[in-house]
Amino acid sequence: MYKCLIVIGRGVRLAGAEWEIIALSFFYPVITTILGKDLTEFSLGTIGIRGTANHLLDKAKEVYFVGCSMPIAQLGYNLKKWKNKKVYSVNIEPPNGLIECEWINKDAKVWLQEQI
Repeated sequence: MYKCLIVIGRGVRLAGAEWEIIALSFFYPVITTILGKDLTEFSLGTIGIRGTANHLLDKAKEVYFVGCSMPIAQLGYNLKKWKNKKVYSVNIEPPNGLIECEWINKDAKVWLQEQI
């Protein structure tokens, strides 16, 4: 499937980065959390308990969570599946520690502009 996935959440809206997500979705596959569901029509689906893109998240080797708090409802209850993935949290708040990830302490809009 996809080697790298971008997961966008409500923090993208709070940062005012809606246009950056649209531009980024032309280069990378984008999926959303439930709270980021209406940010772009180019999303491949949502993640979470009733997510439609959980299978994409399971198969990705590298995942960037942008503006997401990464709760258990998004990550799933089997946290062992995250052991062999490179996971990055792009957020102004530190990750919650449920899974091992690299924290990129930046505003979502700033980070997204750097990627385009």
